[in-house]
Parts: sequence; C-alpha cells; structure tokens
Amino acid sequence: MKLARLAALLGWILLFGLVRLPLEDAVSDRLDQELPSRQAALNLEMREQLGQLGFVAAFGGLRSVLASLFYLDTYTAWSEGNWAEMKTKYDLVTQLQPRETLYWEMGGWQLAYNASADVLSQESLAPPVRRKQWREMVQAGVAMYEEGIRNNPESWRLMTRLGDLLQDRYKLQDHAAAAEWYARAAALPGTPSFYRRFEAYARARVPGQERQAWEMLRDFWLAGGENRKPTLAAQLWNLQLRLGLSESEGALPLEEVFLDLALAQETLSRFRLNLSLEPYRELDHFLAQLEEALGLPPEQRTAALLPEMQERQGRLRESIE
Repeated sequence: MKLARLAALLGWILLFGLVRLPLEDAVSDRLDQELPSRQAALNLEMREQLGQLGFVAAFGGLRSVLASLFYLDTYTAWSEGNWAEMKTKYDLVTQLQPRETLYWEMGGWQLAYNASADVLSQESLAPPVRRKQWREMVQAGVAMYEEGIRNNPESWRLMTRLGDLLQDRYKLQDHAAAAEWYARAAALPGTPSFYRRFEAYARARVPGQERQAWEMLRDFWLAGGENRKPTLAAQLWNLQLRLGLSESEGALPLEEVFLDLALAQETLSRFRLNLSLEPYRELDHFLAQLEEALGLPPEQRTAALLPEMQERQGRLRESIE
C-alpha cells in the first residue's frame, strides 16, 4: 500500500515536470549562455543533500518549492546556532534557485553578521580561534554575495550589501573594494542615488583617492537637495583640510557648508568622535581652534571626549584583530 502511494506521488511529480520542465529548461539554457559561471546544475552532492524523492522532484520542475522549504530550514539552523548546517542549507537553496536574489542576500547577511558575532561571543574558545572563525564566517558572507552577483549581475541590492559589508569598521574595512561595488551598483537602473555618496565616503578613506572623493562630494553639495547631509558636509570639510585646498582651488568656504560656527563644531565633532580610531590630524587641529574661538569649556571639547570613544571602539576592534 505504501509502495503504491509512493509510486503515485512520484508519478504526479514527474507528470508535473513534463509540463513545466521544457519551459524551465529553456530559461535555464538562456541563463547558462548569459552566465557561464553559474553553478546551479543539480549534481551528485546535491542529490545526497536532497535525498531520492527531493532529487526527483527537483528534476520534475519543483525547484522553487524545494528551495522555499529548505529556506525555511535555514531559520531552524539559525535559531540553534548551527552555522555549518545553515550554510549547507543556503548553498543548497541558492543552487536550486540561483536567480532568486533574496536567498543570496539573506545567506550573506546571516554568515557575515549573525554567525560571525556568535563566534566572537563563545568564550569557551581561545581568542585566536575565535578571531580565526570570525574571519572565516565574514569571508563566507563575502563569497555568498560575490557568487550571488555572478548569478545576478543586474542586482544592485547584492552589490550594495557587499559594499556595506566591506566598508564596515568592525568587519574587513576594505574601503577601496567597497567603493568599486558602490560604483558598479550606482551604474545600474533603479539604484537609489545615495549610493553615489556612499562611494565617495568609501573613497575618502582610501589613500590616494581623497582628491577624487572630494570632487565627488563637492559636486553633490553644489547640486543641493537631498545631498546636503551632515556626514557629507563633515567629510567634505575634512578633505579640504587634509588636501590643503584653498578657495582659489575650488574649496568651499565654511559659511557655505555650515550655517554658523556652532553648527560646524557640532557636526565636525560628531563626525570625529564616530571615527575616533582613525588619524585626523588636520581636523583635530581645526576643531581645537574652533572650540577655542567659541569659548567651549575644556571638558566639552572634542579632544577631551576622544579618549573615551577611542577606548570603547578600541575594545570592539581588538576582539577581531
């Protein structure tokens, strides 16, 4: 009786596949031509993971259904902190549905952020082991995003998610690579315009690209509108100081970037404290003079607040270096 039901079930799956498979194969063939590096072929390793019935179902045109089911399984692995199992499930899901960007996006995020953070919290592991496993998880997230982009070269979301990860101050801090991914994303239709600003912010932190970043930020500021953000104003002024630019060379005057001296101090101080571990000699000197001119009490000046922020951010940085 059980064999009869199983045979009937397999029959229905195969019948459904006969109808759907020609259409899916046509799409698959087109994608294989467009994306030669695509690794979505059902192989023996996948057969072991799916089991016999699931493997038949995948060939029968139920890849999207199986992908959805295994995607739900990733949450079970996540809730149990079983990161190896979760990665295996995401690898399977993305092989079944390589053109579904959500799977790549969530897989990269889970590995690079949740899994890596959990590894750092495991005090039973020696610090060098924790750092090693943390880096492996972050790199696995990078690889997930990169493979997703290879399969979906029109996805600005995957490109910007990768850029966000690469420039994260508590992750890899590869600002040059982040800038390139933001630039590639910005060139695609539908990408929010603020990612062009993100590209400039990343380039501002790459040695040798400060001038390019300043030119981008200056153009954004002069364009007005939603570009005129406090972060842009602070980084624009910081770069003018760092590059030693004069107004004759195109530098914007203080009163054009900030409404008044008090706003300049508030904006620049917040910007400096947020990046307390990085060297900003010219900005530190400017802030000291500005706060002296404003008559700010010594204990409220940026130089007095900086050590506490450096200690706080330093502890977080030390846990991964």
